[in-house]
Amino acid sequence: MRKLKCSGCGGALTLVTTAEGHVVGKCGNCGSDHVIDARARQHVVVEHRFAEAGRPANAPAVSGRRRLIGAGLGVAGVLALAPILGRTIFDPTARSPDPQSPFREIFNVGGEGAAPGQFRDTPFDVAVDSLDRVLVRDNGDRYYIFGPDGRFLNNYPRPTGTSGRFVVLLPGGDLIMSDQRRFFRVDMESGEIKETVPAPEEIDEWSNGAAECVTPAGGIALYRVPDSLNPDRRSMGYGTSAPGRDVVIFLDRNLRETRRLSDLLPQAIAADPMINLAAQPVSIAVNGNGSIFIYVIPGDDHDNRTGVFEFNAEGRFQRRIAVTQKFSGSITMAPDDSLWVQDSWMSELQHITAEGVKTCETAGLGRNRGEAPGNIYSVAAYRDGSLAMVGGGRLIRAALVKADHQA
Repeated sequence: MRKLKCSGCGGALTLVTTAEGHVVGKCGNCGSDHVIDARARQHVVVEHRFAEAGRPANAPAVSGRRRLIGAGLGVAGVLALAPILGRTIFDPTARSPDPQSPFREIFNVGGEGAAPGQFRDTPFDVAVDSLDRVLVRDNGDRYYIFGPDGRFLNNYPRPTGTSGRFVVLLPGGDLIMSDQRRFFRVDMESGEIKETVPAPEEIDEWSNGAAECVTPAGGIALYRVPDSLNPDRRSMGYGTSAPGRDVVIFLDRNLRETRRLSDLLPQAIAADPMINLAAQPVSIAVNGNGSIFIYVIPGDDHDNRTGVFEFNAEGRFQRRIAVTQKFSGSITMAPDDSLWVQDSWMSELQHITAEGVKTCETAGLGRNRGEAPGNIYSVAAYRDGSLAMVGGGRLIRAALVKADHQA
């Protein structure tokens, strides 16, 4: 086999297997990474991720079709890979920041349609794996895969044999789905089911609050307020302002339960007889220290007890973080353990750091080209701290560049 070369500077690539089982080619010359796919006895470069310092000065412009590097591919090999590799449908050069936006746009792709890289329905969920590949789910339960630079890789309908919903994307690239009785481990790239695993009993119960996230260890934290723990609670929480007993179930990357915590939210929200409906937990995040954050939205228009609640690794309440809430949304943990808050009725994101809560407007992204995201429906964080966000039929990767965004 011929040696693999960097598609940026031509330097030799050294193959390294990551902890998640990915094969990555590292360039000893410019420091960039290449995602490698092993096909039969050949290795093919399917993605080129430039080094942190940016594109090397002598690097050629990215072509419209991925550059294939390997032994003996030939015309037939290229044609066989074409449905997966596709064509680029965007300008791969990072765009200049809008003077009114705190973000620098890295790519902006999508739009409604049936062409490769377009969305058949409104994109609603986004997730990023450890190789910075992006998974997007639309409202029709179709899945779209994009590379670290926004290039379209593949799409497929909800995997055959599954009847449930998207839960999380594990760092190694496995998509976890659930029908409340079972977990399905699905290959992110192809949509093929790799494994079926029974779910914990509580997942099969009707829940008045549900959320999931990936843990720092690469497993899953499942949050539920199941009726099985609340036999005296009225259905759906009507007639009581107090939250029911809740449970956080931690699973490892093999989907085996490792521990659980209970009675988190009742510590944080006291009963208020003037409120008819209990507040509803909708999102969860866990940081590197094991602290747990639960995002809670009001069940009653006059309920101001909601926001982001922080608990320590043992489930003890620490504090409530007040944020602006207009409807429903989610929280996302960034690599630096800061939190991003998204609300589907807002175009701005809220950034929770040690300094407090700051507002970051996204409307300036793509505005001059008619590619603004509008309200943000979902956010995920890349390893470098930049964000993948979906809204307005677009998938956008952007990095925060202004430190003086609105407080």
